[in-house]
Amino acid sequence: MSRRHDREKPIAARAPARASRSEEIQFSRGKTLVYAAIAVLLGLSVIEGVSALIWATLVPDRFEDQVEEVPIRFGMVNFPDIVEKDPWLFWKLKRNATAPLDDGKMTGFISNGDRMRNPEVPVERGPNDFRVLCLGDSITFGWGVRYEEAYPTLLAELLREARPEREIQVLNASCSGYSIYQGHEMLRRRGLRYRPDVVTIWFGWNDKFPWDGMTDAEHARLFAREHLLTLSATYRVLAYALRRNEHEAERKERKEEKEGLPRVPLPEYQARLREMVEMARASESSPGRGARVVLIQGCFRDQMRSPRRRVGPPKLDAYQQATAEIAEQLDVPMLPLCDVLTEAGLGKKDFLDWGHLSPKGLRVVADSLFALMAEHEMLPGPVGSQAALP
Repeated sequence: MSRRHDREKPIAARAPARASRSEEIQFSRGKTLVYAAIAVLLGLSVIEGVSALIWATLVPDRFEDQVEEVPIRFGMVNFPDIVEKDPWLFWKLKRNATAPLDDGKMTGFISNGDRMRNPEVPVERGPNDFRVLCLGDSITFGWGVRYEEAYPTLLAELLREARPEREIQVLNASCSGYSIYQGHEMLRRRGLRYRPDVVTIWFGWNDKFPWDGMTDAEHARLFAREHLLTLSATYRVLAYALRRNEHEAERKERKEEKEGLPRVPLPEYQARLREMVEMARASESSPGRGARVVLIQGCFRDQMRSPRRRVGPPKLDAYQQATAEIAEQLDVPMLPLCDVLTEAGLGKKDFLDWGHLSPKGLRVVADSLFALMAEHEMLPGPVGSQAALP
């Protein structure tokens, strides 16, 4: 009995050693898998980092075209110094930009830290704030005039005079050369986060002209980032590389056509304008209430009539008519600028060129916009009331 027990004892003693050896093998395999996973993650991180650097060097064609064309066509010699590329907007104002008062058509104070032509405004609203967001192109920006003469700046002064006890903030989120495609992107990506009480929209100039025969939306596809995979710079670079040759071939073909597509075709202009109104109304500028909207129907110098020939309404182009149609369909107040300027006694001499208004004309825009807001009860209410009159 004792001998059997002694013989069996070493066998029993060896069992834990075998289990320990198996555990060591499993642990070794686990370490290998962990190290492999770490190596893969590091490799992907390096690839992602390199891709991000490559992505940062890619430049939208629209940006290159704009920077090349504007100084020549419009005399904005300082334009390349105050804008930078953007994958969504093609170009945007640089942060905290200024330009010499005697250098080109964009002068003085250009932009704040959030690339808007207004004093700094925190994203978070205060209880006493009243905010107007102005979206548009170079006319709204104030091309050819100082910051103090742009109509959003003048509108802010009128609102402060009407309600000195309120904190009035008018955000000029426009930029020279913008179409409604860019205004739409500006509103949904940046503008609405400021929770404006009123949104003014003025487009229809740059939209109707062909550039290279391709639309702004078609150009944006090269940089599109609308789903989860596009959070990866590697995916964006690969997608860009796959699309680029086809994009260039189509662009070359469109350029050779006699009549290419405008930057924003009319149906798209109508759809985007409608969406912008609906987005603003659906936002929450204050608890339970969205932003109010005002549309501005622009006017060109050639549409102005002399005092002796002011018979009948001006002949409007398709984009001006579309603005009026959307305003009527969605019950949005609209400022018909040709009529407004005519009633104020202004004429062709009050334009800096075929579309940009002089300081006198911009003053009329601000006064008329303020009056329209008052007519539709969009002015700020007293302290302690809602942000704007209902």
